[in-house]
Formats: sequence, structure tokens, C-alpha cells
Amino acid sequence: MADASTLGAIVGPDAAHSAARAAAPGGVAPLWWENDSSMLHAASATPLDTVDDDGVEVEYTRAFLDEIIAPGLDDEGACLAEAIYYEARGEPVRGQFAVAEVILNRTQDRQFPDSVCEVVNQGTGRLHACQFSYTCDGIPERMTDRPAARRAVAIAHLVLEEIAPNDLTGGALFYHANYVQPSWAEEFFETAQIGVHIFYNPETELAEAI
Repeated sequence: MADASTLGAIVGPDAAHSAARAAAPGGVAPLWWENDSSMLHAASATPLDTVDDDGVEVEYTRAFLDEIIAPGLDDEGACLAEAIYYEARGEPVRGQFAVAEVILNRTQDRQFPDSVCEVVNQGTGRLHACQFSYTCDGIPERMTDRPAARRAVAIAHLVLEEIAPNDLTGGALFYHANYVQPSWAEEFFETAQIGVHIFYNPETELAEAI
């Protein structure tokens, strides 16, 4: 079985994960949101006006995100913020947006569920079926890195409200880290490289790496 660092690097059609956590019902917000939602609301209290203007020009920097007061998230936003945090908080800001794009792209593709929470929890509780490894690692989700949590919340809001353009990954539905080589990658088109992640789409020609 691959180690945890390898598993966390793969979001592909046959990502091999050990299902150590009970399956979460599709469409249900993560447990940390129910138990610790006050942290997320507090985490988003930073010195700018609430971001709800389509005219905002998104900057892919920590400084930009740290100045955003995002409105309280609904369940879909909570699921997306959690996925950004656990899958990409160590990545450049552009790479965190890119992971969020993949999740949103999946909700628009008929081979995947049509809600963020269902996409994030797809396969959870089934051996070798998890699409996002943190949902099956048996570790309770607690977003203890508050600056990273604030940024994840801001990104989730910007992406879900379509304030951020969806143009980083070339419509990617899959990605993996550059230090692993899943077999499925050979069958897809590489669309972008951002940070350590390589992004793929089954139907898109190779785009210029970012």
C-alpha cells in the first residue's frame, strides 16, 4: 500500500486509498463545519469589505486573500474550503485555486456527482475508492492552521461565486503530484502544471504549463 504522502498526492480515477473513515452521506457538510464553524466565520474576519462584486480582480497572492472578508459559507462552501485546505494549503495560491477548479469542474461533468460535497466525499468508506485521500485517512478534520484556513475560505467563496475566473487548469478533472506516476495519467491529456501538481483532462489537448 502506498504511504500517506503518496496517497495525498493523487486525485485520479483509480486513486488507491485505505478507507479508514466511515462514509459521509453525499451532500453533507464536513464534521468540522458542524463542530467548529465559529472558527471559520472568525477566520474570515479580515480588513476588507465583504467580497461579492463580480468586478473584483482576483490576485493570486496571500496578501490579496488575507484582506478578504468572505461571507459565511454554506455546506458546499464548507466542503470546498476543507478540500482546498487539506489538498493544497502548502501550494502556491494559484495552485490552491487550481485544486478548487478541479472540484468545480467535476460537478459540471456527468461522470461525477453534481455537488461539491458529493464530489469531495466520492468513494469515502470504500477500499481503494476515495478520490480525496484526507477523507479516508482516519484523522478528524480540524483546520488548525488558521491563516491557511482563512485563505481556503476566501478561495472557496471566490470560486463558488464565480468571482475568480475558471481558467487555470484547462478544464482539468484530475491531478497528481509530480513525484508520483499513476498509470491513468498516460491515458489523459496534460493541461497544466502548477506548483507540484500536474493537471489532466481526458478530452483536452496539452496546454502551456503554468
